[in-house]
Amino acid sequence: MLRRTIFLILLAIFARPALAAPALWQVDTHGGRFWLLGSIHVGKVDNQGPLKAVLDRLEGADNLVQELAPQELTPGRMQASVMHYGLLQQGSLRDQLSPKAYQALSEMAGDYGIPMAQLDRVRPWFAVMTLMQSALARHNFDANLGIDNQVKALAEARGWQISGLESLDRQFQALASSDHFANDMVLDGIGEMDQLDSTLSPMLDAWQAGKLDKLGELCPLNQGQGPAYQAMHDATLKQRNQEWVPRLLTLAQGRDSLVVVGLGHIICTDGLLSLLEAKGAKVQRLQ
Repeated sequence: MLRRTIFLILLAIFARPALAAPALWQVDTHGGRFWLLGSIHVGKVDNQGPLKAVLDRLEGADNLVQELAPQELTPGRMQASVMHYGLLQQGSLRDQLSPKAYQALSEMAGDYGIPMAQLDRVRPWFAVMTLMQSALARHNFDANLGIDNQVKALAEARGWQISGLESLDRQFQALASSDHFANDMVLDGIGEMDQLDSTLSPMLDAWQAGKLDKLGELCPLNQGQGPAYQAMHDATLKQRNQEWVPRLLTLAQGRDSLVVVGLGHIICTDGLLSLLEAKGAKVQRLQ
């Protein structure tokens, strides 16, 4: 259970397929309001029609807030973050993994045409994410069709300001925490990558049908037990959500904003909705 939970946590928060009817909430605070949209970072279909309808109903909105600001995704910034969080300071990937995990990773890399020499100096989490991107591409998932990228394009066309909730370094720091469970993550990930459609379909069906209770049951962060699971939950979701809440409440006192964050940050235990309500915000689902 732990191995499967670790891989699905990474998948649910950092690499998800796009949906036709993303959920939308209005959050009213003592000083203002903002809207919260469930984001899916990769996809197969163009959702600009439904997403344009979402933006059209947000009267007064002129500001888009995403997990990462556009300037965090420049080649120079990404290279610096990869160098710091993705590369091993000493030793090799083989040194970080059990023989079984390293062999499984080698076989999967070969299947995707990735030389192990290319992965030899990277940390386990970065190796898994590299293979995950290849797996998503093999299953025809495209980052350009992710909800966040499609919303960003619509916002830019309307002249909206665009900002972010955290730095790329902070996101990579959260991902790098999974190295504590490197063998479990690798062995689980290898088994799941060729089954992405069947793994994600129940979650997609529940989301498209608006069944939030079902989504909560499917959330991998709600399934695990034990200290390793708790550490993963805290690093990838709980701590980041807690960091975002005061920023969101401050944001609400200024411009009317649409906030776009990943599915896992909303539906899982310690999600943003419950944290915002605990701070006195009124949360209303609009669709």
